[in-house]
Amino acid sequence: SLFVLYEDLAKQGEPCENEPEFRAYYLLLTMDTHGKYRRDKSAHTFALSKMRPEILHSGFVQFAVQLNSAYHEGNFVKFFEVVSRSPYLVACILHAYFVPARRRAIRLLDLGAYGRGRTVPLSFVQRVLLADSAEEAAQ
Repeated sequence: SLFVLYEDLAKQGEPCENEPEFRAYYLLLTMDTHGKYRRDKSAHTFALSKMRPEILHSGFVQFAVQLNSAYHEGNFVKFFEVVSRSPYLVACILHAYFVPARRRAIRLLDLGAYGRGRTVPLSFVQRVLLADSAEEAAQ
């Protein structure tokens, strides 16, 4: 696999400069179940524990870890804020999580996360959840 190749190259003293980026893509692709990908928290923890320190502490991997945390903690504002600033390929990967993240966000809003009986403007929901239209935000 690609990761075995990375490890072999690193052992030979020839680390690959793109390794942190592809390790981060793997973490993002598997941070929840969708399509053929299945979430396995222990596999994530194991993958992180096996990374060399320079890979684990790279900007790419730390970005993926922080985004994973925001997603699983239900911090939808932070999740979508980070998505809006992400490179195109990362945003494409994260698109798989939009529907579940939006559902959880709407559930929180329905439960009164911003105060009981308070109405949240649709424009706010559209902007924060990166919905393409008011109709999409209303769904």
